[in-house]
Amino acid sequence: MTILARLIFAFFSLCLSATTPADEQTRLSTSVRNSEKGLPIISGQTNLPDGTVLLITITCPSISYLGQDSVQVANGSFQSSQFSEKGMPIRVSNCTSETSMSPPSTQPQFVRERIGSRGEKLKGPLVHRDSKTGIAVRSTSRFSIKVRTASKPTSRAQPTSTVPSLTARHIDSSCPCSSSVYCVGPRGGRYCFTRSGSKSYR
Repeated sequence: MTILARLIFAFFSLCLSATTPADEQTRLSTSVRNSEKGLPIISGQTNLPDGTVLLITITCPSISYLGQDSVQVANGSFQSSQFSEKGMPIRVSNCTSETSMSPPSTQPQFVRERIGSRGEKLKGPLVHRDSKTGIAVRSTSRFSIKVRTASKPTSRAQPTSTVPSLTARHIDSSCPCSSSVYCVGPRGGRYCFTRSGSKSYR
């Protein structure tokens, strides 16, 4: 094989091996699901090269919540860890999720070879130009968290009052009129209880 043929072969091999997401629109889609503990998990699909570093950010303005997780693309997909508020489920329902590609300069070398040193090989509506970091890829979506309300505790029997109610047993054991035992009121009056439960003064 001549030197010229070798150069042509090497050129076409390089072109084939350099096929990158720049040859098509950059895709990045996300979805949200709740773990068994009610903690949101962000997952998604993308045609960015495997090994691309992504930053996932959740913001909930009503409680000034901000959570972040860094993930890498593997087999065209990615998934975050569970987001929580100090280990507990997030207390509000409306939040925003943003998944963005870390700056090209921070990407692994083999990723930069595919997307360009400043991401210039990437195309599509999700691709934005940044004067400081180069090309940025960003996907934003709003979602609602299913806030779990604590179940109401089962009703328990109320403790009985320490003041005895007027019952037949109480009447029988405390100065009934059928006996010669009388009760003395706070003003010195003497009385007993009739069978109907009413007082009879003596």
